[in-house]
Amino acid sequence: MIELNNVSKKYVSYRDVIYALNNVSLKVNDGEFICITGESGCGKTTLLNVIAGMITPTEGEIRYDGLITSRDKKEVQKYRRERMGIILQDHSLLYDRNVYSNVELPLLLKKTEKEECKEKVCDWIKRVGLEDKMRSYPDRLSGGEQQRVAIARAMVGGADIVLADEPTGSLDEDNALSVVGQLKDLVRDGKTVIMVTHDLDLIEMCDRHIRMEKGKIVSDI
Repeated sequence: MIELNNVSKKYVSYRDVIYALNNVSLKVNDGEFICITGESGCGKTTLLNVIAGMITPTEGEIRYDGLITSRDKKEVQKYRRERMGIILQDHSLLYDRNVYSNVELPLLLKKTEKEECKEKVCDWIKRVGLEDKMRSYPDRLSGGEQQRVAIARAMVGGADIVLADEPTGSLDEDNALSVVGQLKDLVRDGKTVIMVTHDLDLIEMCDRHIRMEKGKIVSDI
């Protein structure tokens, strides 16, 4: 479980104080598929980045399965590294590496043994349906295929929690549905998915819908 208690993130600009997040409390249970929506600038990406540990909140507390960010910093860093996967809208793939090498990268950084690395990479490439594109380079893939590579790369290290920031933002309807379908498959496997999206048509595919306005959660159903 991930739990945010009275979390705020504020920025000071001259005499103004701007709250990107304003006193947000939230519980995310294991195995949930959550979407976060709201107008541009409402704080949804900031919320995702706070959960990911990419932004440090100004106030409040975050817990990961009982680990408290302000107290167990080394353990929290280990938790994030081993249990979280992040998927970005622009894929962030390396265009000088093929599909296999892009998915392999997190395991190389963890110094995973060669045979284990090969097994995990091939498994995840197969799971996202790209086994016939394993040696292809990103510029030869469609936008939807690139995003599926990003999903495999996020998951290959054993992540239990997937944080996806507008993963369908640059995709057409068919590719968007395909990518969200891949995320739903992860939930069926017991993973937790938190997705920021502007596409209201995708809400029905999620278990829970959080809507934000001006740095606050105004609806959670």
